[in-house]
Amino acid sequence: MRYRAFVAAVLLLAVPALSGADQTLDAVRSGAAAAKERASQFYLDRGALDAIVSGATKTEEARKAEEIINSPELKQRVEAEKTRLGQEVFKIPGQPAAPYYTDAAAEAEKKKHLAADERIYLFVSSSMPEATLRAYVQDIDQLHDPNIIIVLRGFIGGMREFGPSQVFINNLLKKDRTCEGAGCEAHEVTFEIDPNLYRRFKPTQVPAVVYARGVTFAGEGASEGFDAHNSNVPSNPWWVIYGDASLSYLLGRIAGDANSPVLEGYSESLKKF
Repeated sequence: MRYRAFVAAVLLLAVPALSGADQTLDAVRSGAAAAKERASQFYLDRGALDAIVSGATKTEEARKAEEIINSPELKQRVEAEKTRLGQEVFKIPGQPAAPYYTDAAAEAEKKKHLAADERIYLFVSSSMPEATLRAYVQDIDQLHDPNIIIVLRGFIGGMREFGPSQVFINNLLKKDRTCEGAGCEAHEVTFEIDPNLYRRFKPTQVPAVVYARGVTFAGEGASEGFDAHNSNVPSNPWWVIYGDASLSYLLGRIAGDANSPVLEGYSESLKKF
């Protein structure tokens, strides 16, 4: 804006000096000098005045500016900035756009999933009907929440027999139960074999769904059956529900008692599948 205003002022002030049929080059120079002197009362940058008013200097400055504008270095910087804006602000096709949320939107997004210290434990047994277990696995996969965990009390056949438990879990995870081999498509669901979780929440029958808040555990790789104080006595709030019912129904029942919008949302989402 400053450059445009200054040029307009120079042109207006120079008009009287350029009128008349008998003007000579000296008269033009004299008029330009007078215009520059009159304009200087508005601007203190005398170097800028000299660069703009002098015809020869103006031509040289224009040439330099054109060289800079057309230089490969400037073009690269402009393209880099366009790419950055496309990735970070605008969702331009072909460019991964980083999520951009206001604080309110970010908080709303968080409430769609369990918090880091929340868990849903689904306690099951290998004696349950396979159809029921597969339905639970499919529903949990649809929710895409790593804090929903299917829990077995122990290894099938005892501690020395890990193979049967692995086969049991792998069969439930396969989307196509008839598929054989390593290339079978699988549900993304977490199974844990953890008797300490059974000791902590003491489910009296299966299936049982436990929703727990304020979950802490003894450390990396430790069982969540023990809290940060290495105790398996629950001190955090938790709720449990029993019954061979759909996961949508079980989560909906707990959501009301625990006043959890996340569980309510999960319950409603599963009704659509």
